Amino acid sequence: EPAAGAAPTAAVSPGTTAAASGSNFYVVTSYTGDASLNTARELVPDAFVRNFNAGARIQLAAFDNRAQAEDQVAFLTQQGATVELFGPTNE
Repeated sequence: EPAAGAAPTAAVSPGTTAAASGSNFYVVTSYTGDASLNTARELVPDAFVRNFNAGARIQLAAFDNRAQAEDQVAFLTQQGATVELFGPTNE
């Protein structure tokens, strides 16, 4: 169901199955304060700040599949967001 309009919010999940495989892929963007979080929430209303070992980032989506995560990065980039793929990781 890769409907372009539904992708951002439908993709956000805790990724409970990902923890079992140890291959978590996150779509993240830089956190520089409340303004950056508010901007991220314009595209993904459920976006939140998460503290990774590498520092605080805004998590936009979580996947246990690299291809799906890459698709989400491409979609959000097309929407004008500056995002990156973080993973694979056990975080």
